[in-house]
Formats: sequence, C-alpha cells, structure tokens
Amino acid sequence: MFYAKTKRAKFHTQFISIDEADPIYKNYVETNFKFVDKNGRKYRSADLSSPSPRPNLMYEYKGYKPPRKGWAISLENMKKWDKEGRLIFPKRKNGRIRRKLYLDELKGKPVQNLWDDIQMVSSQSNERLGYPTQKPVALLERIIKTVTDEGDVVLDPFCGCGTTLVAAQQLNRRWIGIDVSPTACKLMRKRMQKKFKIKVHVIRGKVDMNYVKGLAPFEFQNWVVVDKFLGKASQRKSGDMGIDGFTPEVLGGYPIHVKQSKSVGRNVVDNFETAVRRINKKKGYIVAYSFVKSAYEEAARAKNQDGLEIILRTVKELLNGKIE
Repeated sequence: MFYAKTKRAKFHTQFISIDEADPIYKNYVETNFKFVDKNGRKYRSADLSSPSPRPNLMYEYKGYKPPRKGWAISLENMKKWDKEGRLIFPKRKNGRIRRKLYLDELKGKPVQNLWDDIQMVSSQSNERLGYPTQKPVALLERIIKTVTDEGDVVLDPFCGCGTTLVAAQQLNRRWIGIDVSPTACKLMRKRMQKKFKIKVHVIRGKVDMNYVKGLAPFEFQNWVVVDKFLGKASQRKSGDMGIDGFTPEVLGGYPIHVKQSKSVGRNVVDNFETAVRRINKKKGYIVAYSFVKSAYEEAARAKNQDGLEIILRTVKELLNGKIE
C-alpha cells in the first residue's frame, strides 16, 4: 500500500537483477533476447504501436504507414532512435517498424507485490542484534529507494533497533528515528556510531516517575540496568537466579536484581544473597519502588556478618542520580 500527502510524492519502481530473479523470468530473458546486432549486443524485438490514438503520433516514416492507433513515440523520438540504430525496418513497406530492446539496458525484473527475494534475519545472520522484530537492512533499503531520492529525510517513528536509520545512511538520505524505549534508543545510537563513525544526537523526553511507571517489565529492567547503571542486561529470561543484569566490568561486574514493585521484603534480599554467593561476588544491587524495614535490616546483617554488600536502591533514588 502506498499513501502520499501530496501529488509531489515519488514512487520509483525497483528491480531484481536477472541473476537473482526466479527461473521463469530467467527463461523469459533467454527465450526473448535471442537477436544480436553488429556490435554483439543482445536484443529482442518489441512492438512500437500506441495503445491509444493521438494526432501527433499518426505520421508516416520512411514510407512506413502508422499502426491503426499510431506510433508509441513522437516523430522527433522516431528520428532519434533511428539515428541510434534502435529501430527494426521490415523489408516490405506494408510491415510495421519495431524497436530493439537491449539486454544490457534491462534493469531486471520489476518488483511485484510479493517480496519473497529478501531473506529474514535468521539466528545465524550477521545482521542479528537479538532485538525483537528486527528487520533486514535490504527490506528497508528497498522501501527507502522506492519513495525517496538522495538527500531526502526519512522518518521512522517506531524505530526499534535502528535498521531504517542504517539503510537511510547507506543510501545517502538524512534520517530521524523515534522510539519510546530507552533501550532501543541506546542501541540505535551505539549501532550508528559503530557502523558509520558518526556523531548521533539524541533528544530525550522527560524521564520522571510517571514515565518509569509506564514502562513494560522488559523496558523497566533495561532502564535500570542499561540506562542508570550503564550495565548489561541478562540474556536469560528464566533460571537466572534472580540476576537481571550486571554493572560494567570496569566497575566490578556486580549483579543487579530488579523488582517492579513496592514494599519489597526480606525474602527477596535473602534469595539475592544466595545468587550473589553462587557467582562469587561480594556486592550486588536490588532496585525497587520501595523496601520494608526488614529488607534493610537483612542487607545490614549480610554486610556486618558475612562481608556481603547488598545495596538497596529505590527508583526515586535512581531518578535523583543516586547509585552507590
């Protein structure tokens, strides 16, 4: 489906190269482009009659009368193509002039409605970033080339991991990407800077308690681990021993446990202590909206008796910049 706001909108037909086209199209090319001119160029003979009559196309050329609805080109272009050797003149004057369509000028098979020539991003793909719903760059490149020219601005308001931006940059378009996810924005920025060595300007909306409360569980976890601790989220969604991520290695690589709830109690701290010990760490963080008194008491006991430092941080504290 193609929608446009103005009549100035562009739509450039895209083509699949002959080498990448399906066997039926390849057979069509081999069967039809069977003639060779004096320069060794393959061509096929094509009709030169107009589908609808127009007065300026009803003319005789070199003794050849026009088809019933006239020629497909003007007299000026007829002379031009004749000079370029693109016309085929029959031996008899009652025949029809035809044109040469050269194989080396064939752009390929026009892309139809079914785009089955672009492979999805598989688990083995070099493009794969592990981001949900990631699209292949080739898909976005085709869309962008179809409706824009170099220098145009491409806007993707649901940008995800930034594949649209990568495609636009590679095709010399300007671009703007928008996403509600802080994780997605960080991934976009990192991806563009790493691939193109360019400076990416990020404009952030207001991040307050209302914003944080509106985050989905996955995004809340990533906001804590990636955005506030600058760490790395755990790739395991189950069997993670209560560890949702880690601080950067240069800052100790300490485990982080995230609870998107209030009044977190002692049992959560107890379970996290066990997980921290299993990975031989002496420090860890638990983040929640609030903690009850027994949680703070257990954290203090673990530090005083076992030398295990469990730091409890509320979302409000993170918003105010307090980490340690």
